[in-house]
Amino acid sequence: MIERRTMVVLSLASVALVGAWLITAIPLFAFGQGAPHHGLSPIRIVVTTIAVTVAMAWGYYFATLAHRRLDEFQRARAKTTAYWGVALGIGVSAPIYIFIAMGGLHWVDPQVPTGRDLANAFVLGYALPIFGAILGWIVVEAWWRLAKR
Repeated sequence: MIERRTMVVLSLASVALVGAWLITAIPLFAFGQGAPHHGLSPIRIVVTTIAVTVAMAWGYYFATLAHRRLDEFQRARAKTTAYWGVALGIGVSAPIYIFIAMGGLHWVDPQVPTGRDLANAFVLGYALPIFGAILGWIVVEAWWRLAKR
């Protein structure tokens, strides 16, 4: 039998994930499917950006509630697995990233498109979450040092 605390944590995590997913789907329902690069619509861009912002806030709010329900051991495990999981994931993806950025997919399959614009978009797409994680770490580190004096 699953203990009550675990059920509450799983429920909050489910609300975080499902709610965030539903919020991000609002623009899809409002504007329909279609490649975003066809007929760029400022309203679609703004509504989608706002929906993702609200979804992230929703997800983080309920994830924080779930994290606060964990006991000390579970919190320590969550922090350790997040740290090492992210570090390992980035480390494993780095050689794959370089291979793709240097045109390796075109070398493997000549029908895969290549070009400077495509490479730049791929590099930015890979780098953005890493820089976001670093910036987030800096902000939380600064907050922790100031709050825990």
